[in-house]
Amino acid sequence: MVQLNQRQLDVLAWIGDGCPDRDWPDQSHKLTARSLAARDLADVRRKKKIWTATITAASRYYLEHGKPPPSPEPGFELTAKPARRGQPSVPPDLPRLDATARAMRRVAARPRTTTVKQAHRQIRETYVRYKVVVTRVPR
Repeated sequence: MVQLNQRQLDVLAWIGDGCPDRDWPDQSHKLTARSLAARDLADVRRKKKIWTATITAASRYYLEHGKPPPSPEPGFELTAKPARRGQPSVPPDLPRLDATARAMRRVAARPRTTTVKQAHRQIRETYVRYKVVVTRVPR
């Protein structure tokens, strides 16, 4: 965690006091509070034009000790796993289908609808998907 400057410490202490009325020269204290929230030192909310801010446990520690809380050390070792190779979806002895055939098989595998309105919607969606597939095929 990064050290805070005096302005940030002032705003953090102000938030810790419950945001009492104070004569700020402008609205920049709210921007500073947002930057503290980005560092998980404050919880800033604005709902229906009401601005509220509260401090977190890390900011309480910072205010009491004048330094950021110690970061916990991970209890596990980070190692990179080897990349897994995916199994081919089609057995190697079968020819690979083009995009149009795959799209039409997906459409055929979809469950059928029962109402006329649903059927019309499904036909329209199928047509749009088919047009997308056809326009992507290189000529």
